Amino acid sequence: MDKVSLFCFGASYFIALLFHLLNQWKQQRWFYIFEIGFASAGIIAQSIYLSYWQPPLATQYGWFLLSSWLLIAFYVYSTLNYRQIAWGLFILPLVLVLIISAAVFSFPTDTIGNKLNGLVLNTKVFGWIHVFFLLTATLATFLASLSSLMYLLQSYQVRNKFAPGAGVNLLNLEKLEVGIRYGIAIGFPLLSVGLLTGLLLLLQVADKIQGWWDPRVISSFVLWLSFANLVYARYGLHMRGKKLAWVTISAFVLLLVCLALPHQIPMEVGK
Repeated sequence: MDKVSLFCFGASYFIALLFHLLNQWKQQRWFYIFEIGFASAGIIAQSIYLSYWQPPLATQYGWFLLSSWLLIAFYVYSTLNYRQIAWGLFILPLVLVLIISAAVFSFPTDTIGNKLNGLVLNTKVFGWIHVFFLLTATLATFLASLSSLMYLLQSYQVRNKFAPGAGVNLLNLEKLEVGIRYGIAIGFPLLSVGLLTGLLLLLQVADKIQGWWDPRVISSFVLWLSFANLVYARYGLHMRGKKLAWVTISAFVLLLVCLALPHQIPMEVGK
């Protein structure tokens, strides 16, 4: 049943992407309406699915699905308010990748409706903090990465002197670089708190980890160093432009890889 549900709202997002591409090729009001319609239908179906089943965020399955839901919500909002910008060209493929990644992992068999181990219903306080900061850091890093991808494409279009109306409609380079800077400045402290609380949670289940050489510990340390290097590159070395964009994208890819690793969020007992 879970794979069928994932296929349904994943297919809605895929069709929305197709209409988005058609709208980029030839501006038509009907293409735009169908794009928003299918994306909205998908997010409604996914919202119902998440609210009923509530797959725990301690699993990659739940984490990827909730992340994709937040991204598609951002996409719908941005498309409705900034219609001329090609948001779907960058956001919808990532949403589909997250949903496919969730499908790779098995559905948590101990989750029945919202009665047991819901999203964060039975999570201890540190679990709430860990989830909140890591999730917001993921979104901030995504926005920085999204701005980076747009920056690279816009830079290519400017360098090759695309005529007005030709190519992909994007924000100008100055605004995109501001988006990269804000994403880095906001994402790093959020990620630091999220990783710190994650390590504290791992200490509560020390019998289930392989000491300091556990892949989750090592990956968290490498991820933090990667983002610290990103902050230093921007504010210490004053790196700008395409170099900063590529470093930001690399850090985001590493973040997704780390999130694919299993993580443990202790639950309150007796509920």
